[in-house]
Amino acid sequence: MGGYGGGPAGTAILNVAYVLIGRLIFNCDYHLTFPFDINKECTTVPEVLWAVAVSNQALSRNTRELIWSDPYMAAGPMTKQYFYECAAYAATATSSGVSMQTCHPARAVGGLLPVF
Repeated sequence: MGGYGGGPAGTAILNVAYVLIGRLIFNCDYHLTFPFDINKECTTVPEVLWAVAVSNQALSRNTRELIWSDPYMAAGPMTKQYFYECAAYAATATSSGVSMQTCHPARAVGGLLPVF
């Protein structure tokens, strides 16, 4: 969110397109999706959770694709907020018909990029 897709609706559309292109063009066996807020560097803001739910429900209802969702939390490891965020993402992803990988703490992509 905040990139090519713009808001939550555009991000949900891109998530569906990602899976369809993966199957039709690249003949993927499974898909790893994680709509992401590029400003907050996590996947647990309410707008992203909505995009995860809507896009994955559409895919689960209309395809037989194997989809994993990959959560990135804003909180650090072993904090209350981390577990709340992980529970919110797990409830959203699994009730929308997709599997989920382990929760990645502390804005996993923000602090790991090399500075040149």
